[in-house]
Amino acid sequence: MSVVKSQGLDILVEDLAGSLWVAAIQKGNRLAALEIDPYAELVRWGSIYWAKVMRVDASINAAFVDMGYDVVGMLPASEIPGLKKGAKIGKHLRNGQFVMVQVKTARQPEENEEGADPRPDAMKASKVSMDIALQGRYLIYTPHTPGNRISRRIKDPTVRKQLMAMGKNIKDVEGCILRASASYTQTDMLVREARIQKAIWDSLQEFTKDREPALLMLGPDALQRVLADFATSHVASVQISDPERRTEADNWCDLYAPELMAKLQDRKVTGTRTGMGLMEAHDLLGQIEGFVRPYVILDSGGSIVIQDTAIGTMIDVNTGAGANAAAVNHDAAIEIARQIRLRNIGGTILIDFAGLNNKADQKRLATTLLKAFDLDPCTVELHGVTRLGLFEISRHRRTPSLMDRVELMQGQTDA
Repeated sequence: MSVVKSQGLDILVEDLAGSLWVAAIQKGNRLAALEIDPYAELVRWGSIYWAKVMRVDASINAAFVDMGYDVVGMLPASEIPGLKKGAKIGKHLRNGQFVMVQVKTARQPEENEEGADPRPDAMKASKVSMDIALQGRYLIYTPHTPGNRISRRIKDPTVRKQLMAMGKNIKDVEGCILRASASYTQTDMLVREARIQKAIWDSLQEFTKDREPALLMLGPDALQRVLADFATSHVASVQISDPERRTEADNWCDLYAPELMAKLQDRKVTGTRTGMGLMEAHDLLGQIEGFVRPYVILDSGGSIVIQDTAIGTMIDVNTGAGANAAAVNHDAAIEIARQIRLRNIGGTILIDFAGLNNKADQKRLATTLLKAFDLDPCTVELHGVTRLGLFEISRHRRTPSLMDRVELMQGQTDA
């Protein structure tokens, strides 16, 4: 992930309304990231479980696994390492078998969680995978995959060449995927992180003889995700309001980011009008409220309307009176990438730009979007322009959307 390096980031860590809030702000208090982890979250993205196969469903070629704590996971055949495409999962897994799985889609409580739920198991279960990936700051460790390689998201041939040379120096650990941030560090730091990840994986093997489902390791929390996502940025400070969170930050930075230890600060803000502490002190409330509204006003005079539908997210770009359509589209493309990232929108996204009539304009906008999405820690794919002139995009998010998080917190407050 490439990030503007000329501006220092301030990272704010606050416990609010039964949730962990982490915001990264650039110069001028402009939000660059916002992550929220509710304490009531049932299943966190990246968590690893020792799970028991409950049932194999041939109709969807997947198995449902008991992960303990009344949590169910859905394991598709495509998420079993080494299994050929189209192979039947029933020939490789059986009821009662134990497997180690990792959560690919987080899950938070539903309003009807305690009552009768008519939804099928596949709707309620979190997607899980046996292809374990341990997330680090500069690399991802995949123990079931031989050799070291470069993230497919990195397109720059110069960067890929640099990382390939660095990867060859990680001689005693295989299965490392080097992230773009690795190009900003030294090889010895990569080797150190690879050894740490392998040691974590080795420690997990101690639980593979257990005969009860259990949570083995929580996935990265909001603070860890933000620190890893902005590994290439200059971090000016990490301001933390809670002593327990400070201890967790100390432990994580000691392992993965020793140079940030001096940037960790204890800062608890009291007496604010809303009780939002650091968020209010940095004047972020208006920005945060803006990310739950269905529209955005652009400086160029246009506007963006964002609508969630049953088939995906629709984004409409409108020009204001007398505004230049090309200028509005350019500004809209940059802001849309930011809105998608901060609202944490996933799945299919269709964008209807204003007056997009020729191939040259479409190509320029595609280039602008690709560059803007470089800032996104999640995988974003541009699929081209439909016959109706809509830009088709897909985004594979890690956690529930910002709107889902906010609605959960509102429901807890109302209760």
